[in-house]
Amino acid sequence: MDDGTLSTLVLTGNFDPYNLSNPANAAVLPLISNFLDYGLGKNEMLNTRVVVDGSLAHLPGGDVKIAAGGQYSYEKYQSRIDGTVSASAVDDMPFNTASRRIAALFGEVQVPVFGQENRTGGFYSLSLSASGRYDHYSDFGGTFNPKFGVTYEPFDGLKLRGTWGKSFQAPSLADGADAAPATIFAFPFILFANPNVAPQPGQAQIFLGGGGNDLKPQKATTWSLGFDIAPPSLPGFLATLNYYNIRFKDLIDIPPVFNPSTFYSLFTNNYVMNPTIAQVNALASQVPDGLAAVSPYTVVPGQVYSIADGRRTNLAAVNTDGLDFSLAYDQPTGFGSVYTQINGNYVLNRKEQAVAGAGFVDTVKAQTRFILSTTLGAAFGNLRAQATWRHLGGWNVAPLASNLNQSKVKAFDTINMFAQYDFKGSGAMKDLSLTFNVDNLFDKDPPVYNGSLNSLDGYAVTSIGRVFQFGISKKF
Repeated sequence: MDDGTLSTLVLTGNFDPYNLSNPANAAVLPLISNFLDYGLGKNEMLNTRVVVDGSLAHLPGGDVKIAAGGQYSYEKYQSRIDGTVSASAVDDMPFNTASRRIAALFGEVQVPVFGQENRTGGFYSLSLSASGRYDHYSDFGGTFNPKFGVTYEPFDGLKLRGTWGKSFQAPSLADGADAAPATIFAFPFILFANPNVAPQPGQAQIFLGGGGNDLKPQKATTWSLGFDIAPPSLPGFLATLNYYNIRFKDLIDIPPVFNPSTFYSLFTNNYVMNPTIAQVNALASQVPDGLAAVSPYTVVPGQVYSIADGRRTNLAAVNTDGLDFSLAYDQPTGFGSVYTQINGNYVLNRKEQAVAGAGFVDTVKAQTRFILSTTLGAAFGNLRAQATWRHLGGWNVAPLASNLNQSKVKAFDTINMFAQYDFKGSGAMKDLSLTFNVDNLFDKDPPVYNGSLNSLDGYAVTSIGRVFQFGISKKF
């Protein structure tokens, strides 16, 4: 059953969405449960790449190394996406198609200023690097992105690093309107109300969704500083710390219609409250059969509470910085070795700008800020076994009626186990490996969260529970 028909049944009182056990629903429920949203995507890609690299000259610090090349790519994406068609009619649906061609030139040079032949006090080694890449896209033009780096060792065992660069990510073909044309969503009730405008009984709410028009690449400017410590007197030990600073802009997303306080306060160009019939029809006319979908709500003025454009577009800017760190030690023993490794990330700051011209909002405490992974293992001849503790820090949420006044999402800790045995024999046993893995050993449930799933970006938890995996591999 399509959304329009279901909406009509709700409006006419023939279906009660708030009480599924209502006898009036008996004839409708089988039709709903037998209806499928359908989506199909087909990707086609051709990629050619030519690279030349080698030593350009020899300096006292070492060889000057250079690499250069070119690349040509062709991408094509076809989709069938429709939530208002029965599964039996899928083969009659047309494909929506988008394609692009990409040509690129790139190069990199590394210059060792100090090295093995000319190192001196305070300059054990010093290396400079520079790289750049130019990409030209047939659908939105060209972009050039450089990167520079320096690596300095004042003495053996301490390495200092620094980088600065620009980067970009092209909008995927699936993000655009060609492959994901606009769709209309008409609801005979209010899903997300404007905090400043009270809905009237019986009003409907209409949203426009789909891919964006004239999308721009997502861009970032990044720089980092860090160091590595690997004392020659302590073989097997390595400690690293890296500070990063990233400024994203033009991030592609959908306007947050699921977050009324943000959407209605910042995205004022994306909605109209209490629209006229002409305004409803103007929005719906951008979609094939859109006028038919909204026709139940354009009989008399005042039937529609709001219309909103929720198509993908270049929206947000994000400024963030933080620390990546690791500590590793591998100690040989009489039976093999024991080892430990700690990896983590701590977000120092994060500020988000919802739309161009809006102020930046501090959101560092509104999502996971601290991630830690600690591994302890041992090698016994051909057998390696290890256990990993993974910690995801909790985060604060604003208590609202929509999330049952929840104020915090708790931390999530899991233990994973891994073992691998490598056969060293000959014939069929040569290069044969067996693996055994247990994720979430104690079958721990993730923390409860009552809010929107979109706010869980970056909180990589799983609700699958304990998972056992066996593997076998053989090299020939």
